[in-house]
Amino acid sequence: MNIDEFKKASCFGHEAAAAYIVLCGGVDSKKSDTARISTHGCLSVSKRVGITETRAERAINALLKQNLIRKHESKQIKRTHVPGEPTYYINDDHVSSDVAISQEFLHSSERMENSKDFSCSKQSLAYFCENALEGDDIPHANAVVDALTLFFALHQKQDFDLFAGVDPQAASATFRPINNGEGWDYSCHLMPMEGNTSWKFFSMIQEGDIQFSKDFLEQTFKGLPVWEGCPSDEKRGLHAIEQLKKASLVYNSIVLWKSNPLAGKSATPIDPIYTLYVASKRNDKNELMLQHSIHDAWLKSNTLVKEVAFPVSGNIRPKPVWTNSSIYTYVLDGHSKFGNEMLLSQFRVARWAADGKMNDLLKADRIRTEKWETKLKAAAVVSIQAALC
Repeated sequence: MNIDEFKKASCFGHEAAAAYIVLCGGVDSKKSDTARISTHGCLSVSKRVGITETRAERAINALLKQNLIRKHESKQIKRTHVPGEPTYYINDDHVSSDVAISQEFLHSSERMENSKDFSCSKQSLAYFCENALEGDDIPHANAVVDALTLFFALHQKQDFDLFAGVDPQAASATFRPINNGEGWDYSCHLMPMEGNTSWKFFSMIQEGDIQFSKDFLEQTFKGLPVWEGCPSDEKRGLHAIEQLKKASLVYNSIVLWKSNPLAGKSATPIDPIYTLYVASKRNDKNELMLQHSIHDAWLKSNTLVKEVAFPVSGNIRPKPVWTNSSIYTYVLDGHSKFGNEMLLSQFRVARWAADGKMNDLLKADRIRTEKWETKLKAAAVVSIQAALC
């Protein structure tokens, strides 16, 4: 789906914009001879956007009048059609691989209601169009369009191989070293591994929420409808991201980089070292993070003793001291010699199309994190053996 054409559709209301998404979702891009033809129609738009067929028909007519789509030669002048039958052309110059969205995002409202997984049902177009909230000076229809546009723009910037998520130059938050005793007793920024001091644990705390770059927001909202009292791009972006978070369409990840990826465009690409943490319940089978292995090595090596890590308070089952602390700990070995590494909080976007390319990119992120996981487990064994000697 082409974001620029989606923006044009949004000028005729959020229902027309949503209808455009559904029609693009009905294109079979694997068939080169029909790559421009959608098989979705009025009934499909109605179910997938969660509106009446009358409103769906009005939305499609708005797209037709603006030449964003055109009727297929075999299209009958009626609302229903045989499933799989061609309905509309997505015009030649509008075909693009800008954004590849999972078909799960286009679940019909009926399928959404019957889903046993509520978090899954929230991650759908129909749910979002109905439940996105208006904001101060942001009407409901504009809130929907803003958030969907931001959703697609973040998808454009997502690359699991190059960025381990969304490009941090579009949106990210930095970390600082913790102070001694910050977070829990005896905590400190740097802790060498007991019995294997070439490995070191570095504890960091996030500095504020993830912020968007000004250029990214300006480009994202460029061409969208404006209204009387329309707030700044920054305010629109903050409201839009809150709607996406509420619908579980974006989530956070924390990535360790070889150096600062925010310091302008470098002639030499800056690579992530590994993914430290991923705040996603739905994608954890596909997305690997190192944080749990770090905590395990921390405790097994006796670098952080269990009495400190799990303080007892009455009859309440003890929780790890780092729970809800915004403190994250990364680990490096002495042979790495990075020196300028940087920890960043970034976004990841849900509902990507699980095609071969995306799976390969996700695999690349898993592989680099798995390498560190293997090395860390071996280092912890060395530490344990040293303690037994």
